[in-house]
Amino acid sequence: MNAVCGFIVVRTPSENYDAAGRGVFPSQPPTLSGVYYGGIDRMQWFDVDEALFDKSIPSGIASSRRIIKTQNIDFSGIDIVTDIDLAIEMLNFSNRKMRRNEIIAISSPILAEIKQKRIDYNNNIEWFGIDLVDIGHSSLLRDGLFGTSSCLSHLSNSINKRGLLSNKECAMRLLEEYRKYMALGVLEQLIEEPYGVDCVWIGSPSF
Repeated sequence: MNAVCGFIVVRTPSENYDAAGRGVFPSQPPTLSGVYYGGIDRMQWFDVDEALFDKSIPSGIASSRRIIKTQNIDFSGIDIVTDIDLAIEMLNFSNRKMRRNEIIAISSPILAEIKQKRIDYNNNIEWFGIDLVDIGHSSLLRDGLFGTSSCLSHLSNSINKRGLLSNKECAMRLLEEYRKYMALGVLEQLIEEPYGVDCVWIGSPSF
């Protein structure tokens, strides 16, 4: 049994980009030495929201997406579901034209407290690694190691083949180094309000 906060539909690491280049999302998938970023900040629910905006979405899917939003009224910027069947429904719609999305399971002490949700998932979850996230803002892993600055390149060996940090020690070292270069004005300021920085485990659930 696996204790998780819930599930999210995200773009697969190699498809984590907006081909239209509209600026909100990357125009190319973030990579480091040939490895794609594999964290939580991967265009969550993007293809459902695009269809909702274009009004090209079945009423049932639109209703489900609205329910997900109402169940996640907080400042985390992360919409999760605890019903794997609902996640699968949204995944199938997202991949109706092309397989560009996947379901990830997430585990995070801070998110569990924010969402007041933690479920025991009976099926297998393959845990890939850790994303270091300023909850409510952005991923330090994506913005730091997978970003345009090379100041953290000495930490590149902390990244595993899934584009994640291998363990909590790697995450704490990244946080320490990020804060050091932030103080020097090289990296963007961390907000850390109202929730703080947390290690978010990323996994792939069987279903």
